[in-house]
Amino acid sequence: MPASAEVTRTVVLPADRERVWDAVTRPAPLSRWLGAEVEIDLRPGGTGTVVGEDETVRRLVVEEVVPGRRLTFHWWPADREAATPRDAGASTVEIGLDEVPAGTRVTVTEMAPANPAPAAAAAMASDAASASARRVLLATR
Repeated sequence: MPASAEVTRTVVLPADRERVWDAVTRPAPLSRWLGAEVEIDLRPGGTGTVVGEDETVRRLVVEEVVPGRRLTFHWWPADREAATPRDAGASTVEIGLDEVPAGTRVTVTEMAPANPAPAAAAAMASDAASASARRVLLATR
């Protein structure tokens, strides 16, 4: 079975971990970071939506919340009707936070399923390209 596609980006922000956690888990700062309107129920099994500036809608389901440390969720285009995120070809996003001397290291990893449908692969590439360190930094302010 082929491995999944994976994209990881890391940035160190000059802010404490609690402030960065707030920025990646509350809808308003998370919306600024992603450049999209975000609604999220921040608990395992919680659901949400992400509506991009181009009106593209993605659904999400929260998998894991470790306060101040890690948020993991699955997301996929809302036009893919399926019983589970896996059936929809969802990618998995993990946002990890670690204290470092200069502030907080933010590591974002997005993993697409092995052999994703072409639309899923294109969506993953677009999402990875749009998430910038500058947006994370702005969200912490």
